[in-house]
Amino acid sequence: MSIFNLKKSDEIVILDFVGANVAKKLHAGHMRNLNIGEALRRILSLKYPSLLSDNHWGDWGVNMGILLWGWKMDGKIENYQKNPIEELTRIYVWANSQKENTEKWTNWDKLVRDEFLKLEQKDEENYTLWQEFILKTKVYLQNDLQIMNVPPLELDQGESFYEQNVKDLWDFLEKFEIWEADGSARFFDFEEICKKLGEANLEFQKTFASFGRCYLVSSSGYTSYAFRDIAARIQWITDLDATKMITITANEQIHHFQQVFGICHYLSTLNEFQKEFGQKVSSKLIWQNLIHISYGFLTLQSGKMSSRKGNVLTIKDLFEEVQTEAKVVLTAKSQITESGELEEKSAKITLAALKWYDLN
Repeated sequence: MSIFNLKKSDEIVILDFVGANVAKKLHAGHMRNLNIGEALRRILSLKYPSLLSDNHWGDWGVNMGILLWGWKMDGKIENYQKNPIEELTRIYVWANSQKENTEKWTNWDKLVRDEFLKLEQKDEENYTLWQEFILKTKVYLQNDLQIMNVPPLELDQGESFYEQNVKDLWDFLEKFEIWEADGSARFFDFEEICKKLGEANLEFQKTFASFGRCYLVSSSGYTSYAFRDIAARIQWITDLDATKMITITANEQIHHFQQVFGICHYLSTLNEFQKEFGQKVSSKLIWQNLIHISYGFLTLQSGKMSSRKGNVLTIKDLFEEVQTEAKVVLTAKSQITESGELEEKSAKITLAALKWYDLN
């Protein structure tokens, strides 16, 4: 049967695949996210016309505290005005490098965490800076998406978008003592979860029993990525009526999403959760509806790319390098002399080559 004759479904599918971060350029590793995600977006849309693609922005957490602290310590307004993303990237790399400067900063961790705490508490200066940094990063991101021929996404919701959902879930988990406590820390232990679910959930136990602990709140009282990822999926079901929720990342996050999906499923089985969040959420928040597609990430000859260390090859730089080679080949094999035609054809060949490299 032709795929174009597939019976269409009115189910709402969320496809989260960009994964951009505030103040960071998209690097060659993100290219794989974009290429796999955009290909799946086109394929899945044949069956799920109501599919919603999402850029789940990394715009919250202690990383924002690092950026804000770095800006206050070493930000150069004249550099920012000339090229915002370059200056934000420089600041982020510099601020992270100061963690090792123990002679000057004996309490670096506390300093950056305090800046994020002020952001959480809506401190006017930090909140205004944060909004400004997001705005400038989004402008830069659109250029990268255009380079890789990725159309605008339906959703553009950062981690900060789910803060109210996190608060509601926190209150619920605390009220019914569903998670475990250790001082200020809050966590789930999968060995204990499996015991509570019992033998009726053997398939779940085979998959999740050895996953250890997943901390939703650190000993310092900060919420984790896992907490916000759980809250996001509850929101996707509650407000968007999502049935299937798909996330694409490098394979280094496999364990993270296994833990997130396991906790989601466990919550869906609890009577208290069903009463608090409703039958619709409970029936859809099962691990079979939560999908993580992982891939091997790209590395440089010098090793793994790291935005914190400034060791990245950006999508723009990679595209330009490949396009330069394409121009050489085109010029040698044809009589193209008009610069506009050479530019257009080499760009198409470069895009095709980069997509094929990831998808083959």
